[in-house]
Amino acid sequence: MAAGMDHGQPTTDMPSAGPEERWISLRELAERRGISQHSAARLVRRHRWRRQTDNRGHVLALVPTEALDRPADTPTAGTGHGTVPSTGPPPGLSDAAVETVLAALRDAHAAELARVTERLDRAEAMTISLRETAIKAQADLVAVQAQAETAQEAARTAQERLEQAQRAQAAQQARGRLVKLWMALRGR
Repeated sequence: MAAGMDHGQPTTDMPSAGPEERWISLRELAERRGISQHSAARLVRRHRWRRQTDNRGHVLALVPTEALDRPADTPTAGTGHGTVPSTGPPPGLSDAAVETVLAALRDAHAAELARVTERLDRAEAMTISLRETAIKAQADLVAVQAQAETAQEAARTAQERLEQAQRAQAAQQARGRLVKLWMALRGR
């Protein structure tokens, strides 16, 4: 369809649009839907609508006409801030049903919080127990080191006594030989 269009309308020959489709600029789509231009671009990509750039550099999209007549996607139409979550109950749910669901969620949350708190308490108790065990093990190590030093000192003392006894025995044996030699020399 060859048509000269202005302000978001094609200014060059555009591919034909069916009777149910219309070429529209992203700016106009955003205004019609009450969304930002960025959201309009995402909408075009999400629905995979055809896009084309006109001679002025404006992006045009081939949008189904029913999508143009659709009311704004957000409760804050015209603000351009995207979707805002609803604060009311979903359609079809009574206040009692919502309260029941909320109470169940609160109970589940409280139960999970209690389980996590219990695990944290057990972990803290285990940490304290391990710390006490480590302190006791360190004290035991110091005691064992002291016993080892005492045993080494006792071994050194015993070694010195053994060496003294060996020297005394060697001296006594030497005296015994001298006495025998002396006796042998005298008895002749």
